[in-house]
Amino acid sequence: MTQKQYLRLISDDSRIRVEFSTKKGKVAKFTTQYELLINDQWHPVIRYDTAHNFVHIDILYPDGTKTKKELIHEALKEFIDAKQRLNLRDLKGKIEFRTDYDYKRLRKGA
Repeated sequence: MTQKQYLRLISDDSRIRVEFSTKKGKVAKFTTQYELLINDQWHPVIRYDTAHNFVHIDILYPDGTKTKKELIHEALKEFIDAKQRLNLRDLKGKIEFRTDYDYKRLRKGA
């Protein structure tokens, strides 16, 4: 497995670190994190990686706590939400009710 690491200085006190490993020319794992220089030490603040065998984002707080979100789940959720909105827009104007169907009465729960 081939490993590479890059650092990109954004300002005097912030940088981006990118690390990845490839196997047979394909990315096998990666880490991309935003770091801040605090008291002469670099600290990760936001990290995207494939640790724990899934793509996720970690938000790291100064007190040592962190939150983790699975990115694939978030992306799928956004995709499904967008698709449902699109499907509803496609239906607009295509639904026809029977003339004797009182949908307003049903909406009121009567």
